[in-house]
Amino acid sequence: GIILAAHIDILFDQGWISFENDGHLLISKELDISVKEQCLLPEKIKAFSVESYCYLEWHRENLLR
Repeated sequence: GIILAAHIDILFDQGWISFENDGHLLISKELDISVKEQCLLPEKIKAFSVESYCYLEWHRENLLR
């Protein structure tokens, strides 16, 4: 699985954010600007392992709003 900080994990699980395989953050255009500002979302996190790529692709295509 993917380990994220709790506030980022909630946004990820609900499809408000996702990540590129290299760790760059993708933010839904539907996410309220105040949430973006309050959460202090990083532009990039550590790159994901190759084993996570299929799940991340699925997440981007099926959950990201």
